[in-house]
Amino acid sequence: MSNVKNPCIGKSIAEKIQKAENINTKMTGNLNYPTPLPTLGALILVTTQLSTLNDEAMSGDTLKIKARDLKEVDFDKTIADLGDYVQFASGGDSVKILGSGYEVAAEGSPAGELPPPDNFRIRYLKGESEGKLRLLWKPVDNAKAYVVENTSTPTDDASWKYVTTLPGSRITLSGLKSGEKMWFRIRAVGAAGNSAPSDVAGKIVP
Repeated sequence: MSNVKNPCIGKSIAEKIQKAENINTKMTGNLNYPTPLPTLGALILVTTQLSTLNDEAMSGDTLKIKARDLKEVDFDKTIADLGDYVQFASGGDSVKILGSGYEVAAEGSPAGELPPPDNFRIRYLKGESEGKLRLLWKPVDNAKAYVVENTSTPTDDASWKYVTTLPGSRITLSGLKSGEKMWFRIRAVGAAGNSAPSDVAGKIVP
């Protein structure tokens, strides 16, 4: 039996939108998938909303970026839930899975320990950015999610604290203490657990 592979993992928003449109095209009228759950209508709705919000976020407006990021979480969940339906409805038939627009996972055991995220950086936001920082990093293949950690004393391993877990490779943090230099690192989450941490990056909170 074959397993469904989510085609959107590790992809940019533009790539995710293209993948979702392809899934919709292949599943529409497909007799192997008579009752998609979530519905294809729900998939197209969240895809259209994400596309619109992504375009608006290009302005650098903090609220629009946050709205885009929240919608990306909704999109990722919709794609994952629909993939679960494809797994069930296909009965693990690789031909049927490919016919849905999803991909087939490689045979064998789950992926081992993942490498740490690369190209981690921190950016300041435009406009009203007090207490806010923008974190970005390169997606890791086969990562299910990412863990963000922070500290004010990076040389003390015991000082690192959990901040949040998210499915994407970018996040805007708010409510930080202005004037304080904060250090961050990222871990990828895979089937074998968390990766080693990324390189550490730090900035003074505006």
